Amino acid sequence: MSDIDDGTAMIPMNLIDKIDELRRVCRIDEDYQVEFIKDLRNREGIPIGGRATVGGVELNAELLNATFLRHTRFPVLYLHEVAHVITFRAELFHAPDDDCCPHSRFFAVLLAVLYRRAGLLAYLSVYEFADSPENWNGRGTPPDDSLLIRRFAWIMRRSAQLAALPLSIEGIADVVYREDLRPAWIKVYQQQDEQHKKSARWLSWLWGA
Repeated sequence: MSDIDDGTAMIPMNLIDKIDELRRVCRIDEDYQVEFIKDLRNREGIPIGGRATVGGVELNAELLNATFLRHTRFPVLYLHEVAHVITFRAELFHAPDDDCCPHSRFFAVLLAVLYRRAGLLAYLSVYEFADSPENWNGRGTPPDDSLLIRRFAWIMRRSAQLAALPLSIEGIADVVYREDLRPAWIKVYQQQDEQHKKSARWLSWLWGA
């Protein structure tokens, strides 16, 4: 591995081959740019393994070692960040209620599809679907167990259906937007509309009295 003065590191050829294989088996259409950044940190200055950007994926250059590259940690981390990019581009991040957060059930179902196709489903973690407005990126108060169980059951069931489709992961993101996210918003709007109607009836009764 050789370093570049701009704070990035060259990607080894064997890693490029791994990325190409992951793209093939997971049916990832786009070639998301992968950069290894020296001393990669989040906004709080805490070292992190990787993060998604608008254009692709940034991974910590400290991970470029033989142990990391041999282990499943690289494909798990790479697919996690790719799922973030796709979620953002497909506008699946703008979800109703407790799903409007980075690690929502919509993000996790795309990631589970990628993991299924790569033979890595066992690596799906609670962290990847446990966000809520009070718990972003594992910082805060996580949802109660019953909600996490419902999310997990939906993610498993839905990802199995989606992974079997003859579509790229980007195409599957469109399906999730059309068949899962939009109906979720419609349900919210219908509930709000019903609440407004109830309020209007109550006010009408009150004024009539």
